[in-house]
Amino acid sequence: MNSILCRNAFLVGFMLLSSIASAGSALDESTVKRLIAASSQLETLEDKYPDVMDADFGLDSFSDGGKAFVAHLASTPAYGGVKSIAKENGFKSVEDMFSTLFRVFLAKMAVEVERHPEMAAMWEGANVEKFRAQMAGSGMPEEVVAQQMKQMEAMLKLADSAKKAPEADKAFVRNNSKLISQLTKDSEEDEDAEE
Repeated sequence: MNSILCRNAFLVGFMLLSSIASAGSALDESTVKRLIAASSQLETLEDKYPDVMDADFGLDSFSDGGKAFVAHLASTPAYGGVKSIAKENGFKSVEDMFSTLFRVFLAKMAVEVERHPEMAAMWEGANVEKFRAQMAGSGMPEEVVAQQMKQMEAMLKLADSAKKAPEADKAFVRNNSKLISQLTKDSEEDEDAEE
């Protein structure tokens, strides 16, 4: 797995620790800069713990709010490193760091949906049912269809959580797109499209 994909898979896992972001204190530049520093430090764990970093945890693995992933991570030697990174960057705990990261992720997702209403349309009931019907009649092996459906359910839960992103978080994301793109590693094209 290449470096960016591996890192992003690891971060997505943690972003999904909670089924919904906690309100907490307002997002600010200092907090996001600490998240950026922490995410850079998390990259070092990729080489040190490749089995943990390459663990097969897709979106569908987080339907329980990430408990299975956290349990897996807590049982590995990497957890101590993640905990140290959280503390070094001023977070109370691993959960605090990643629930804050999840807040940013949800707010960004909500802002993207506002900017691109066609994204929201993909998650409307009729389109979801159409996808289900297409998958059922696709002729693909049952296990592939089941996996696709699990991923869709995970995305629906994530989209539902994004709808609940606090307005203050969304405003911060809108007003700080360059800073947020450093955290989410957006391409320059995506960044230019947002401005």
